[in-house]
Amino acid sequence: VHINTTSLAPGTYTGTITVSSPNSENSPQTIAVSYEIWLPITPVVLVHGMASDSSVWDGMKSYLQTDGFDYVWPVALEACGAASESLFTTSPQYLFRGSAETLATYINSKYNALPANIKPRVRQYDLIGHGTGGLIIRRYLSPTGTDGWTPVKAAQVVMMGTPNDGLGIVGDKTKLYSCSG
Repeated sequence: VHINTTSLAPGTYTGTITVSSPNSENSPQTIAVSYEIWLPITPVVLVHGMASDSSVWDGMKSYLQTDGFDYVWPVALEACGAASESLFTTSPQYLFRGSAETLATYINSKYNALPANIKPRVRQYDLIGHGTGGLIIRRYLSPTGTDGWTPVKAAQVVMMGTPNDGLGIVGDKTKLYSCSG
């Protein structure tokens, strides 16, 4: 049996298949069939920058949900980076590692909490980062061999105000974003 789904809209289709043979006593036989076509779901993960929290995404989350995005997940990261990382390291292995690991754990927990009938529809994610949130997304999407996570498949990555060419920090780094002192 072959089904051409090209012109079918999402939904559940039912019908019967009839099998017959002129040489069989119990012919014809009918089999009830059901076929479901669904659209994929692409959750949107929102990653805030430093000296901020997930509440900066409240307006965007509301807008996206009004626009039809049912799964919008603003991650809550530590405002000044994870305790296990230094913002001032020159080693890419450690830069934003703790925050990227938090992001990985968050995405996995949100996915695992989805209803069983929704999980198969999630194949990729949209990731949106603001400021250093964009750098955290970059770090998350390119783990090193020592990292304990496998990134999800990203459909789209949007970075707003992300310092991709560096932070350009001068002066007393301990006063950055009032993270200490």
